[in-house]
Amino acid sequence: LITWKNWIFDVPNTATMRGVMMGAALGAIALAVRTLMGIERGYLRGGGTD
Repeated sequence: LITWKNWIFDVPNTATMRGVMMGAALGAIALAVRTLMGIERGYLRGGGTD
């Protein structure tokens, strides 16, 4: 029973954390590329439609 408990806490947890970290990294890279290309106007800079 303890080995199953350890597996449930280790394997799915590790997979989930990898997925979250990969998603955050891809989002940060996409935002950096958009900012460097000038596509991202930004919220603090007044990115309104005017």
